[in-house]
Amino acid sequence: SLVLLMLIMTLPGCWKKNISKPASSEENKIAAKLLLKSGIKHLEVRNLEYARRDLEKAAALNPEDPGIFVVLGDVYDELYMLKEAEAAFKTAIELSPDNSNAHWAFGMILYQMNQYDQAENALKTAIGLNTSCGKAFYDIGHIYLRQGKIKEAEKAYHNSIKIEPNNPCAYAGMAEFLIHQKKYEKAIETLQKALEVNTAR
Repeated sequence: SLVLLMLIMTLPGCWKKNISKPASSEENKIAAKLLLKSGIKHLEVRNLEYARRDLEKAAALNPEDPGIFVVLGDVYDELYMLKEAEAAFKTAIELSPDNSNAHWAFGMILYQMNQYDQAENALKTAIGLNTSCGKAFYDIGHIYLRQGKIKEAEKAYHNSIKIEPNNPCAYAGMAEFLIHQKKYEKAIETLQKALEVNTAR
């Protein structure tokens, strides 16, 4: 049974013997789904090593599911394993090129690695696939600001607020831009708006 299969996989030595075998059977795919759900639950309560364990097993059982690699990338990110996160998100994109969230997550990892040009390209792809992705506009605004692309940064922050007017982070990003431009009074007004929006949520 699937329960027995999952118990066997957790025994010392058993998993390592099977980790390199490609999994394509329906039984393995179902087991991978169970492990994915378990990994997500562990992630939600910040049991990151348990989440990593389950998701790595899920990825080995069903290496064709991009959703597994997106969540695994999130876990690696939380563990500050940026190279592993980069690889996981890259795999998710290869499996599902139209997944805007995977492109966004990939871009954010590249941003953390100070690879700003590559991060910009990844976020542009995410926006191209999903023009209502407010967080991508917000994050690409940060990149433009670091690159000294002032007009592009301002436009990105405006788009973020336009798309997600109830997201305090969008206003916080605009406030950061205004501080960078030494427009302090306007920045204070924008931060107050962020607080109002956050209180109303």
